[in-house]
Amino acid sequence: MAPPGGSLTTEFLQPFAVVRSRWMATTWDLLNRSARKFRVSGGVLCLVVALIVILMVGRRIIFLTSPLQNAAIVHGVTCAGVDFSGLTKGQARRLLAASLPSLDHRAVEMHANSLQETRSAASLGAFWDVDASVEAAYTVGRTSTGLDRLWALETTADQKYNVKVDLRVEPRLLEAGSWHFRKMVEIPPHNASVVFADVGSSSLEPVDRAPARSGVGLDVPAAAKAVEDALNSTTEKKAAAVVLPMKIVEPEISDDVLSSIDFGSPVSEFKTNYNAALRGRTHNLALACHAITGTVILPGHVFSYNRRLGPRTIGKGYQSAPIFVEGEVKEDTGGGICQVATTLYNAALLAGCKIVERNHHSMKTSYIGPGRDATVAWDGLDFKFRNNLGNAILLTAAVGDGDVTVRIWGCPVPGRSVTVYTRPAQDGVVTYRDTSLMGERVRHELVSRDPYPRRPEE
Repeated sequence: MAPPGGSLTTEFLQPFAVVRSRWMATTWDLLNRSARKFRVSGGVLCLVVALIVILMVGRRIIFLTSPLQNAAIVHGVTCAGVDFSGLTKGQARRLLAASLPSLDHRAVEMHANSLQETRSAASLGAFWDVDASVEAAYTVGRTSTGLDRLWALETTADQKYNVKVDLRVEPRLLEAGSWHFRKMVEIPPHNASVVFADVGSSSLEPVDRAPARSGVGLDVPAAAKAVEDALNSTTEKKAAAVVLPMKIVEPEISDDVLSSIDFGSPVSEFKTNYNAALRGRTHNLALACHAITGTVILPGHVFSYNRRLGPRTIGKGYQSAPIFVEGEVKEDTGGGICQVATTLYNAALLAGCKIVERNHHSMKTSYIGPGRDATVAWDGLDFKFRNNLGNAILLTAAVGDGDVTVRIWGCPVPGRSVTVYTRPAQDGVVTYRDTSLMGERVRHELVSRDPYPRRPEE
């Protein structure tokens, strides 16, 4: 039955008119008999009848329309066996939610690539759409005006109107809840990658490209809709069987992206010296260089040093070495990786990249001048830069011959040069970057202002 409250039609009003005419005839007959019995005049009788009708109709109108005045659901509306008559939306929502069965034991059979797994509907992100049902119930009788509204309210109160409650599936929760099944049926894509001439060399250079490969993954929005339809079309006691739709997943780094990077000469290069006698520190330098080597950064994307390296733990091979902590030198796991971050920071500056986050040390370092360093810490301090060069770039880093070397590869602009320099300031330095094209400066930037209250102790 369509929700009442629309335009008035003969077919819709006919049952109501028949009932009303019979009621009026019966009432008139009773009054007529009373008039003959007590010899009441016709005029008085008509007045009495009119008053009775007015009182009864007025009382009925007040009864039917009072929910509209009180922001409540009209009389006669039900949902899943729950009577919403006269309830506010909040009351109806709480009552309906408490009455619906749990979805923890509602089974969903997932099928894909000849494999099957059964999970509960709740674990796949299914939920009763209580809000939509209550909203639909609330609109009953509110979509029309005047006599049409009165007829609609009367019809609803007399004949009842049931609002359906459907199951919905949240795509994000479905994606998370089906991870075990997806692990069995999905084929991850492989990015195009770089082949290097000598991984252990300080002059690490890309020489070739390994092709990308497409994968197969769950079409999450379509899968959520398929699970919804299966649940809403089956009974509570029967498992909802659904074939999960899959889609082709393209790699983030395609062959075309990697082909756009010129392996002939880097866009920028920077070196810093290290003490090879500090073996634990040198070992950590090599691990950090290995972690960032081969990273391809798409145009507009932001590189995060912490995200790329992850936690610096003994389990990942990092060793104890000196670090700076609040102006003091202490030993800690992963000491030395700030030098790789510093070298990368300067290479990014010379490439013309946009620096998003960079922090200076609490003291001056031995491997670079003040204002040019970058410190990181897993619990907060990060080094980030954005690739704003308009094309993909590739990072390479290596240790050897006493140098940490970082190169950024991309598409060098002929005649373009970048100069980074510092100037002394009170309690520290100021760093600038100038960009020139064909020998003419086209951009001058303030990079940072860095205070260094203490002198180096190393």
